[in-house]
Amino acid sequence: MRISHVKSPDIIITNYCILRTYTREKPNSRISTTIPISFTWLAKMGFVPGALVCAVPYPDGFTLTLQNNENTGYGKTLRVKLGQRLTLSVNIARDFPIPELSGGDFLAAAYEYGTITARKLPPADKYYVVDTQNHSAYLRLNGGWLVDAGFPPNTIAIVAPIHNGITFTAWNGKHDEYPELVKHARKHKCQIIQIRECQAITFMELFADVLDKVGLKNGDIAGICCEHGKMTLFKPVLTTTEA
Repeated sequence: MRISHVKSPDIIITNYCILRTYTREKPNSRISTTIPISFTWLAKMGFVPGALVCAVPYPDGFTLTLQNNENTGYGKTLRVKLGQRLTLSVNIARDFPIPELSGGDFLAAAYEYGTITARKLPPADKYYVVDTQNHSAYLRLNGGWLVDAGFPPNTIAIVAPIHNGITFTAWNGKHDEYPELVKHARKHKCQIIQIRECQAITFMELFADVLDKVGLKNGDIAGICCEHGKMTLFKPVLTTTEA
């Protein structure tokens, strides 16, 4: 069956998660690129073990819709599997081509009952979904990647707005130079954040006073681009490529 591309629908669903493509070489030297979907909300959204799913591709993503039988003329039928946890896997092969996706790409997946719609995101090092704390937007960045990016525990980061984002720059000054840093931050309307550590986990907490500068609110997608000693936080624009 030949699967034709369709135009990506507008995403109007507020529930988001982040997907990523993974590429590996099989024993027969074939390259397999898959997008595993394995979240606790799958069953709640109707994707129970054994459920049939109609998968329809378009150049920058796909739509997955629950169906009653295997007879569909406009997509490929997938099945929800139960191993250690529920999993629905999209395999990008000749019978399910998605031209703009390759290994390592991130996708924003919007979901509601019976439907998952995924789109490719712009290149970035990390993607998160903004959470909420005390009824306000909240984002926690954590993991060893912060140390690798030049932000070990107790590092002071200078937060400054830029066009379509904000930057976090690691400050490497001495302790007695800190008062001058505070004066500099006030003069240039920057903020100061300290990288923290708890139970051997390095993390940075971002609250509404920072996230509002990028227009990020609860449920939004947030992207991170890293250079050593500098990170940029941005809100991606989800664009659609015509088929």
